[in-house]
Formats: sequence, structure tokens, C-alpha cells
Amino acid sequence: MISPASPEMRARQRRLGGVMAYVQIALNIAIALAYTPFMVRTLGQANYGLFAIAGAMASYLVILDMGLADSVVRRLVGLHGKDDRQGERDFLGSMLSLYGGLGLAVLAAAAVAIACVPLLFGKTMEAAALHTLQSMLVPLGISTAVVVAGNPLNATLVAHERFVFLRSLEMAAVVLVTAANVVALLMGGGVLSVVVIASIGAACATIAKWLMVWKGLGLPLVPRRVRRAQVADMSSYAAPIFVSMVVEQIFWKLDNILIGARLGAAAVAVYAIGVMFNKYFMSFATAISRVMMPDLVRRIDAGSDAATLTQRLVEISRWQAMVLMLVLSGLVLFGQHFILAWMGPGYELSYWVLLLTLGPYSLELIGNVRNVVLQVKGLYWWRAGIFLVAALVNIPATLFALRHWGILGAAACTGTGIFAAYMGVAWVLSRKAGIPVFAYLRGVWKGIAPALLLAVGIGAVVRAMLPDTGWFALAGKVCMYSVGYLVAMWSIGMSKEERFTVRVVIRRWRVG
Repeated sequence: MISPASPEMRARQRRLGGVMAYVQIALNIAIALAYTPFMVRTLGQANYGLFAIAGAMASYLVILDMGLADSVVRRLVGLHGKDDRQGERDFLGSMLSLYGGLGLAVLAAAAVAIACVPLLFGKTMEAAALHTLQSMLVPLGISTAVVVAGNPLNATLVAHERFVFLRSLEMAAVVLVTAANVVALLMGGGVLSVVVIASIGAACATIAKWLMVWKGLGLPLVPRRVRRAQVADMSSYAAPIFVSMVVEQIFWKLDNILIGARLGAAAVAVYAIGVMFNKYFMSFATAISRVMMPDLVRRIDAGSDAATLTQRLVEISRWQAMVLMLVLSGLVLFGQHFILAWMGPGYELSYWVLLLTLGPYSLELIGNVRNVVLQVKGLYWWRAGIFLVAALVNIPATLFALRHWGILGAAACTGTGIFAAYMGVAWVLSRKAGIPVFAYLRGVWKGIAPALLLAVGIGAVVRAMLPDTGWFALAGKVCMYSVGYLVAMWSIGMSKEERFTVRVVIRRWRVG
């Protein structure tokens, strides 16, 4: 029998997992910077647009997870914390059966999506493009079914806080898939080969998780009967999360489909470049909150009061804000220069798409760990309902805006909808969860806001000093601004405790 990890081991996994999360983000961004222009130029703007549309359609298949993943994690965290090995085996077995059924549902939904391609895009695409899009959805549907069926494995690894393994696996998969795609494209492969390779990589990662749970954790992967009461209990927790997953797809993926249906694949490519960094921005915010989720669940289950939870939320949100504001302010100041140097002419509108969506989204992401509070306290339906209303209103608004203002109108609608929903959730957090929102916001932005204003002033001077073309000038701007930002945050933005934490981390890395 494998005994549960000690508190020291769990803390070490959280620390290393948090550090590796940012290493992974840096790796993903570096690969995106190097690989995306190569991919776009090799495939062409229209084929890259098809790639973005296929990804958007496949993302809707993922939501057939039904929002149960977080519920599975929470249940496994509780069983693992009690050292209930038999209960953990039984629950995992039943989840393998349940998710196996969901995987079959994904395959059926993929078949429907393939059949609907001519109906959705027949007016703006030629027959060859429609056939290519349908062919891409075949491997994507299969790999998505495998990933969904393997979700209990991922939940088990999170519950056991094996963050180092998960991060290492994800980074290895990204590197290997990208390298294989580069080779395929250099050998004359097209957009279909890119999708096939990515699908194989996703399936192999799921197999690696299966081996880790089976061999590394010693948990038998034997499907068991799913009890109706068990599913009903999980569904009450998971239903609002499922709604939120639908909302995320409407805000970030439906625009690609609507733009493709109204304006064609080339316009989708421009829009997709503008919103592609949203997922990396989200990674910056969730790197800490994902690692801290099990700890926060335990605190809430132990009965921590509102003041204690608020202080914990402030602590996590401040680190998120300092990281996100460095990236966001840098994009505001130097984003136009970056996109021109990175993608070349033809993508000027991508900068404005980026700002219109990323600005409001940053507010939602800072402190997104509050969603855990809402989930555990049974209030997540409020957040889900607010965002669902905003997303549903966003659909006709986007169709209208596309007709009059093109892709910028679609981006503005998305940004406005996210900001309106963020304000609604702040009200719920205050009135229903007992979290004093204004005190929380003051705690988050104390010191950080004036430091940010100072840094942006420094950045404006830096931008005026150097030319607006070329990678060398851009690198000089980014380096000078980053130094100015870090100095401003260290001297004005950070508290004494935060500076002490940074020193401790640096000291440990030096020793290690």
C-alpha cells in the first residue's frame, strides 16, 4: 500500500509545480513565437484559418465532459486525504466507466459536426476547403474522445498533487508535437498532417497518465458500476461548471465559427492571431490557482471564516496581478511593434483584437481562485448564470457587429460581455459568499496600482526612444521596460512579506 504523501512532500510538489507552471508557460510562448509564423506562412492564411475553425469546433466536443472534472478532483482529494484507498479505487473505477461513456458521446458529436460543415460554411468556402475541414475533424474527434475518457486519470494525479509529473508531461508533449509538425511541414505536409500529429500527441499523453496512475500510484484501473446517487451528487456540483465551460466556448471559440461563416477563413486567421495569447494569459493566472486548489478546498471544508478566505484570496491575487500586468502593459505599449515583427503585414487588426479582448479578460483572471470559493460554497450557479446571460447576448451582438465593423466589432462584443459578467460576479461574491469585494480589491491593488502607473510612464519613454521596426529594437524595449517594471514593483508594489518570499525562493534556487 502506498501511503499518502507527507505535508512536506505536498508542499514541495506545490512549490515545484508552481515554478514549473511558469517554465511551461514560457516554453509555450517561445514555441508559439517561433512556430506560428512558420506554420502560417507554410500553410497560407486561409488554411491557417481552417485550422483555427477546426480547433474551435473540436473545443465544443470537450465540453461533453459535462463539467464533472472539478467534482471528480474534489471527491478524490477528500478520499486521498482520509487515506481511504478502497473508496478511492471504487470511485476511480466508476469514473472510468462514466467517462468511457462520455468518450463515446464525443465520437457521436464529432460525426454530427462533420456532417454540419457544409451547412455552416458552404457560403464562404469552396468544396475543397469544406472537405479539408471535415477531414481534420476526424482525428480531432477521436483524440478528443480519448482525452475526455482519460479525464479521471488527470483528476487522480491532481488529487495526489503530482504536479511535477503533469507539468513535465505537458511540456514534453508540446515540444515533441511541435518538432514533429515542423518536420511534416518541411516535407510538404499540409494542415491535415498538423492535426493528425497533434491528435496522436494528445492520445499518447493520456496513455502516459494511465501508466502513472496504474504503476506510479498503485491504483488499479478497473471499471466499476456507476451508481445513480453518486452521479446525481456530482452533477449538482458540476452542472454550473458545465455551464461555465459552454460560456468559455461561446466567448473564445464561437467567434471563429461565426467569422468563418460570415467573412471566410482568411478573416478567421487574423482574428485567431489576436486572441491566441488569451490562453497563455490565462495560463499565467491559473498557474498558481491550480496548484493551490486542493489546499484552498481543504481550508474551506475545515470551516475557515470569510476574513481568512479573503486574506488568502488577496495573497494569491496579488501575485497574479503582478505577473499579468507586466504582460498586459507590455502588450499595450509594444504590441503593434511585436505583431508587425512577428507576423508581418496583413495582421495589423490583430493588435486591436488583442487589446479589446485581453483588457477585460485580465480583470476576470486576476483572483480567479475565487471561483473555488463559489464552487465549494454552492454558489457557482450564480457565476454560471451571469456569464451564460452575457454569452447568449454576445451571440446576436457579434452577428450585428460583424456586419458593420468586422472582426473588431466581434472583439469589442466579447470584451464588453466579459467585463459586464465580471461586475455581476463581484456582486455575488460580496452579497452571497460574504467576501468584502472592496476590501479585497484594495488589498490586491495596494501598492501595485501606483507601481504600474510608474512603470507605464517609463515604458512610454522607452517606446519613444527606440524605433518601431525590427526585432532588435523590440527586444531592447521589452528588456528596458521589464527592468523598469520589476524595479517599480519591488520598491513600491510589493509588501515586505512578498519581498521576503521572493528572497526565500531565490535563496532556495541558489542552494538547489
